[in-house]
Amino acid sequence: MTSTSTRQTISNTAAAIHKHLSEIPTLRKQASSRKRTFAQDLALVALGLRCSYLLDCFSITHPSSVFTALIQRLRQEEETGRLFDQVVHVFEPESDQSFFVQARLLKEKARGESEKDGTQLPAFVQLHRHDDPRIIDPPADVLRVLDRLDSILRDSPHASHPCSVSLPLYDVGTPQELSWTENSCQQIMVPLAAILLDYPFAYCLPEADGSSSSTLLSGVELHVFDCWITAPSSKSDDRSRIMQSSCPTALGIDCEVVKKDISSLLARRMGRLGGMQSYVANVGWKTVKLDSAGL
Repeated sequence: MTSTSTRQTISNTAAAIHKHLSEIPTLRKQASSRKRTFAQDLALVALGLRCSYLLDCFSITHPSSVFTALIQRLRQEEETGRLFDQVVHVFEPESDQSFFVQARLLKEKARGESEKDGTQLPAFVQLHRHDDPRIIDPPADVLRVLDRLDSILRDSPHASHPCSVSLPLYDVGTPQELSWTENSCQQIMVPLAAILLDYPFAYCLPEADGSSSSTLLSGVELHVFDCWITAPSSKSDDRSRIMQSSCPTALGIDCEVVKKDISSLLARRMGRLGGMQSYVANVGWKTVKLDSAGL
């Protein structure tokens, strides 16, 4: 990558994305503000500053075909082609969720590759309805899906990665699909999403008992971590958010250590790009108790 200013690099990449959004009918009709948000977040993935982005600013029908068309267009652009060879749309139909994943960063997570500090997997937090949360080993089914996703991208017969893949994925070495009921989908996708989204903590759901998972953190005191990047000369509201994550205070986590780990991760990613000198990684945290909180 050229060592133009980081701001311009993000801006140019987002502009290229926005141009193609306007050329695809299904995406063109989305509100301008939502298209700008989408383009900005997808640019951060393409540049390798985020491992993944979960689409949350609009919804569409037939996302796999629409986003395949978008990524194909971006791969054909001279300025963005090399970046988008690494970007894959991952669709989970049960929850109708679309992730845009940076394949190289996914590989590092799946294979425990990191420049200095080993694995980039989060701490897995088992939630209970009538007991305190606790840290557990990584769930086997979640790691199987992560490994299979990495394997599909690694073993692609094409020069670049597939534009889109859909979950559930076939298990490694067998013709059987992973069990993917509505309940097991949530139990896999909640922690898998945390891995893909660079969260330092991944929540694991209890066995289904008919209650809504949205109440699991209701009234629970949480540490909430927020990470974004800005240029020193930019306005305070002109920032690029990398992630926002939480963990229960009952775990006794040292928030300053978590803050340092997040900062180090982003610093390594920024260091891979040219022209990052003007940008600053910001990590903040606060303690809150909410009536409801996302997982």
